[in-house]
Amino acid sequence: MLKITLHQFDSAHREWLNSHISKRKGEALRKLKTSHAFAEIEFLRYLWWNAFGHFNYLHPEYEIVDFMDGKRYLDFAYIRSGIRIAFEIDPYGTHYDKMDRRQYSNQWVRHMHLVNDGWIIVRISLDDIRERPRLWQALLLQLIGRLFGEQETTESRLSGQERDILRLALRLDRPIKLVDVKEVLCFGYDTARKHMRLLEEKNGSIRK
Repeated sequence: MLKITLHQFDSAHREWLNSHISKRKGEALRKLKTSHAFAEIEFLRYLWWNAFGHFNYLHPEYEIVDFMDGKRYLDFAYIRSGIRIAFEIDPYGTHYDKMDRRQYSNQWVRHMHLVNDGWIIVRISLDDIRERPRLWQALLLQLIGRLFGEQETTESRLSGQERDILRLALRLDRPIKLVDVKEVLCFGYDTARKHMRLLEEKNGSIRK
């Protein structure tokens, strides 16, 4: 995956979050300050940032009107060109074990109301963020690329061969090696080494 430093993430995240804080007030402000926490930041750090390198169109703790006329908050809303995507991050066992049967059933009614309102809903487990980040980076790239094209992803800065290497890296469940590029993409060692070096020069690298 293209390497973007933790310092860059922390700086960009702080600026992005502060811009949303400055626009909120009341309960929406309190919710953002208290609920944008560990799981949500892990999603941004290890999935979204590594896939896209920016937070354009992404809104944290996005307020919507609940089907019971109250207010609820999505972990993230991606809103662009009339398309709305809800991202919900689910730590194992922290939500449903505190609900009674009616509250549990209402979760799926809420879900269906969002679908009927035109939302695309993506639910991601915190375990997957930790254990299978490359898989989810690839899935997010595919989703955004299918809906909007590749112009907003890190892939847009790459040549065709470099995009092939990036996609290969996303598919592998381990760090990519020079031999992977040579054998899977049918490059010679010199060609594989050249393209991986070019990736490193573009402000990042794929681990060897």
